[in-house]
Amino acid sequence: MPPHTTAIASIIAGITPRIAVMPPRVDAITPNMTAMTTHVKDLSTIIVQITRNPISYTKINLEIPRHFIPRRLVTQSPMNDRIANQLASYRTRLDCLDQPAHLGIWQNQAPQAFTTKVAAARAATQALIDAAARQSAPITGSAADKRREEKELEDTAYTLARALVACCTDAGDLTQAAKYDLPLSAWRRLRNEALIQRARQLEADVTALAGGPSSGDANNYGINLATIAHLTKDADDYAAFIVAPQNTIAGRSELTASLPSLSRAAALLFDQIEDLLPQFSNTPLGAIFVNHYRASTQIIDRGHRPLTTPPPAPVVS
Repeated sequence: MPPHTTAIASIIAGITPRIAVMPPRVDAITPNMTAMTTHVKDLSTIIVQITRNPISYTKINLEIPRHFIPRRLVTQSPMNDRIANQLASYRTRLDCLDQPAHLGIWQNQAPQAFTTKVAAARAATQALIDAAARQSAPITGSAADKRREEKELEDTAYTLARALVACCTDAGDLTQAAKYDLPLSAWRRLRNEALIQRARQLEADVTALAGGPSSGDANNYGINLATIAHLTKDADDYAAFIVAPQNTIAGRSELTASLPSLSRAAALLFDQIEDLLPQFSNTPLGAIFVNHYRASTQIIDRGHRPLTTPPPAPVVS
């Protein structure tokens, strides 16, 4: 068997098929995986499809071992596993220190620097907790809020624009009426700054009409200070949300970048606490406290669990 065919067969051998529904363009996949080695070109296409979009193949019950999926496609928790493990360790240490049986041993006792360092470590841990909570907060709400505000502005602008068209048409100002003689779908197609600019132009025109000599007639068509204020508010609200999703994403990136440094700052303080720890081991209760604290400093990896079963052996011709 050629080397490249053997390599492909080795990859396919690690994929256990339990196909409920055959998707398009994967008709080469059969229960007999070794028979597929004759279709080298088709197999290459299948492998690329699966590794590029492994999630969609879960719908057809294709079990793909994690080590066959590119690292960038593996779903990660919002906060890095290593940072999460370190944070859990810091909390465990503080819980140990705060146990009633331990407080009397170290709190406000010599060396006093120990109490000071514990307070500083507690504050550093809380800063890390706060940053991690903000970093892990969902960002979909900003986009949803933007879509809601966009629709509200489109509806308000369309309603007031139709009133302006009717008023100007009856007054014989067909040029002004033509500017806003648009269906609702035309307002729906406007996006971001284009929608804002069109709404602001409408706001200026209806304001001029409501404040001019024909203000009485404009009011008869529903063009007045109240309806103009409604348009102004919706335009202001939407303008504030145009950049909200991007700002939220940028803020998350900044928080993500800050987490390692915040964790290092806390780790340094806990290291200093441990440097002072032996001074409490000169009594039986103090020795027990020291042992408990040192046990609490161990970092337990709570990240992704390993595969429960090893991958099958490669196919050998």
